[in-house]
Amino acid sequence: MKRIVKKRKSSKLRTETMRQLRDMRAALDKEHPELMKAMRKLVAKTHAQPAPPVKKEKSLKKEIPDDAVQIDREKNLEAILKYAASKPASDELKKELKDFLN
Repeated sequence: MKRIVKKRKSSKLRTETMRQLRDMRAALDKEHPELMKAMRKLVAKTHAQPAPPVKKEKSLKKEIPDDAVQIDREKNLEAILKYAASKPASDELKKELKDFLN
C-alpha cells in the first residue's frame, strides 16, 4: 500500500496559492468595491438557502424481494472468461461465448 506523506513542496505551493488568493481579493476589493460587495451578498444569499434534496440511490434501483438471489454479472463474466482461457482448444465454446456476449 502506498503511503501518502505531506511534502514540503505541497505545503509551500498551498501557502503560495493562498497568498496569491488574498492578494487578488485585496486588489479586486480596491479596484471594484461594488462588485465585491455584490458577490459577497450573493454568496451569503446562496448559503442561506437550503440545499436541494438529493435523490436516494435506493429509489433509483428496482425493489428486490428479500428471498431473491443477488447476481454479480461482472464476476460471472470474469469466471466464464477464465474458464474459456483455460480451455483454448474448445472452438465450440468460444463460438457460443461470442454469440452469447454479442
